[in-house]
Amino acid sequence: MDLLATIRHALGSLDRVERIVEMHGAICTAADFEDHAKVLDGASDLLVDIFGEAGLHTRSVIGVLSLRGGIPLTLRATVEVKH
Repeated sequence: MDLLATIRHALGSLDRVERIVEMHGAICTAADFEDHAKVLDGASDLLVDIFGEAGLHTRSVIGVLSLRGGIPLTLRATVEVKH
C-alpha cells in the first residue's frame, strides 16, 4: 500500500509509528454508490494487522466522480510518531 510506503519513507522505519490516529479516503465511484466504508475496510484491517491496537483509528471516506491520473482511491493518514 502506498500509504505504508509513504510513512516508512518519511520516518525511516514503520517501527517509529506510535499509533495511527486517523485515515481519510476519497474513492472514485459512480454517483449512486453507497458502500464507501466497505471499500476502506481492507486498508483499516491491514493497519491493525501491522500495528496491532496502535493501528486502530478513526476514519472518514467520501465518493468522488474522478481523481487525478485516473486513480481509483486516495488515502491520507495522521500518524503519531515515537520520540
